[in-house]
Amino acid sequence: MRLRQSHISIPMFNEAYQLDPDNPDIRFQMGSVARLQGELPLALQHLTFCLEHTPERVEVWLRLGEVLSFSRRYREGVAVTQRAVERHPENGRIWWRHGRMLRYNQSLDMALDALQRAVTAPSVKNRANFDLACVLQHLGETGKARKIFEDLANESDIGLLGVSA
Repeated sequence: MRLRQSHISIPMFNEAYQLDPDNPDIRFQMGSVARLQGELPLALQHLTFCLEHTPERVEVWLRLGEVLSFSRRYREGVAVTQRAVERHPENGRIWWRHGRMLRYNQSLDMALDALQRAVTAPSVKNRANFDLACVLQHLGETGKARKIFEDLANESDIGLLGVSA
């Protein structure tokens, strides 16, 4: 899948699932494939199973929140990512995804808090800063938003074309 060879990997996941349908790793992959294919109810079924059996896996929480959001079950998606940050408060990637989920659901004050936590994580710093600037802009903090956008553009070789505060 990571090599974008889905024509090879999907039949392999299907075969693995037939051999071991209660394996959370396989169910996670099946849920991920179903998400990519737009089969959101099936993705939710696999990911919910996976979460019940491996709640320590960060990526399960993130993927389930994402699929709930894609399914227009926004409040449930936010609730899942909220539980994820409660379980994994040190994980900046979770704070970033939770902040994005809140941003898209117009819970801007809560998104602001989550994204401010996320920007401290090097792995998601730029993406979290971009979302933070968008939230600040929506909250009327255009000067702060502009500064973040400018800093991001200066850090990038190509800048952020088409983005204005």
